[in-house]
Amino acid sequence: MKEKILPGHILTNKFRLKVEGVADLEPTSVGSLKDETTKVELPDSTAASGARRKATELTFKIPAHHVKQIAAIEAWRIAAASGLPGYKHLVTYTKESGDGKNKNVRALIGCWPQSRVDMAAEMKGDGDMDEVEYTLSIDEVAAI
Repeated sequence: MKEKILPGHILTNKFRLKVEGVADLEPTSVGSLKDETTKVELPDSTAASGARRKATELTFKIPAHHVKQIAAIEAWRIAAASGLPGYKHLVTYTKESGDGKNKNVRALIGCWPQSRVDMAAEMKGDGDMDEVEYTLSIDEVAAI
């Protein structure tokens, strides 16, 4: 049985991404965010913390008709591809509860758009909304 969603529960469909100095994004979906610490294998075959966080990635989709957001991301991608200083930005990823009182906020530190994927298209049915998928490279994830 599915658990009842209460007003204070953080929802998977109430989220936002804010890229400092670039844009507030309105994605239709955001992939899973993995925050992992490195590990070291010890001589006795056990593991210990490597005391460093691993770089990670986050994938999200933006509707293709959100041209201003896509233009902002594309300008950011050009800066990142050229290696210009300052291409890495802080991204704030927020999920909220139905009543807006509870939040799960993550600071995505050292982000840059690593890739873009245009969705496949086909001539059948009534068609679906076109989206553009981006993958962010992230140096570190921190709870806020």
